[in-house]
Formats: sequence, structure tokens, C-alpha cells
Amino acid sequence: MKNTFRFIGSIAIITIATVIVFSVIACKDDEGDLDTSGFLGDSLDLSGQVVYWEWDDEAHIVNYTGNLSIDCEYGGSGEIKNGQFSYSIGIPIGLQVLDFEDEFGWGFYEEITSNKTNVKGVIISRFNIINDEYYSSLFYSDYTAGIEQSVDFIYVDTDVTVNGKGMTYTGFEEEGGYSWIETAKDFSLAFKAGWNALYIEEVETTSSYSITMTLSNPPLRWFISK
Repeated sequence: MKNTFRFIGSIAIITIATVIVFSVIACKDDEGDLDTSGFLGDSLDLSGQVVYWEWDDEAHIVNYTGNLSIDCEYGGSGEIKNGQFSYSIGIPIGLQVLDFEDEFGWGFYEEITSNKTNVKGVIISRFNIINDEYYSSLFYSDYTAGIEQSVDFIYVDTDVTVNGKGMTYTGFEEEGGYSWIETAKDFSLAFKAGWNALYIEEVETTSSYSITMTLSNPPLRWFISK
């Protein structure tokens, strides 16, 4: 997860990324409405049409129609075939005790606590693209007008709530002559046993940056990058 945050912190990544159009990972509720809650159930099922950025006079998206192999160290099966991405997994292999302070206590957060210890699980921030000279990874994200969004998929073997205190940094940019502020909002994440969607939103302007984490599963896009 820490690698993911460092990755999405660079808004310029959109210039080297290829994108996969909205994937069906959210379920529908009993009334047929899209369920964007953070709990995904005992299994995780992903699918979507692959597209990529093409750069002419301006950027535009073109459907990808080729094949790519993907790999996830925690098991499951998936591929990109004829431009279609699919992946399914139940209980992952390689469950390890999660160190929530280590996973969440990076630069913008402190005082990480949880109501249980020895919780086992895995975190999928991205998939590896294998046997391809051009693409290397696949991840669920989106970017519009200074707002970068992403979702990590987290499996835990028991219900657990994790809390953290966000920090604020301020400074002055002498070259540009303006003050800046970086802010992280406090979080309280009530994970349920099974698969959960951790939504991260980063908003960046010339003079400010903020990050928010919640359990939610909004419709984003799948990116494959070099």
C-alpha cells in the first residue's frame, strides 16, 4: 500500500498510462442500484474493456484489442484477452499478519490504532503484467482536473476497525511567492471479514494537496502502465 500512495502522488503518471474503461467490480443491490459500498464479499471479481491513451494533437482513448498476461502473488486467475480484462479470487493464498501501523503510518498519518491484533490478510494495490516488453503493471484509478482517485483491494480474515490521525504541513514557495498546505483527513476504516475496497482520493492545486481514505468502491478506471 505504501508503494501505491507514492505512485498516485505523482499526478503526471497519466501521461504514461494506458487505461481500462470502467470495470464491473461493484455489485447491484436488491433493487438493482449500483452498490458502491466498501465491502465486496468473500470473493473478488473484476472485468472490463481495455483501452489506451493515444497522443496526436491531443490525447484520446482507443480500445485495446490485444492479449496480456497478469500475475497476482496471492493467487486467483485472470488475463487480458482480446482487449477484455478479467480476474477472480476467493480466499487468497499467503495470508500474513497485517501491520496496520506500517501499512497506514506513512508520511501523512500518525497514531494508527486497531481494535484487534494478529489480523491476517493481503493488500492488492496493483497486478503485474508479465511477459510483455511495454507494460508492467495494472491498477484501478482515475484522474480528472487535479483529482486523483484509486482503490486498493484488501482481504482480512476477521472484522477489524483501523483508525488514524491525519497530519497537516504548511510552507511557503519563495520562487512562486505563495503559501502551500498539505492535509490528510483522519480516517476510521471498519473492514469486514472478506474483501474490502479502500478508496483513496488526492486533490492537488498549485498551493494545496489533500488526501482522504474511506471504504468505498466508486466507478474508476483500470490503468496499465510502463
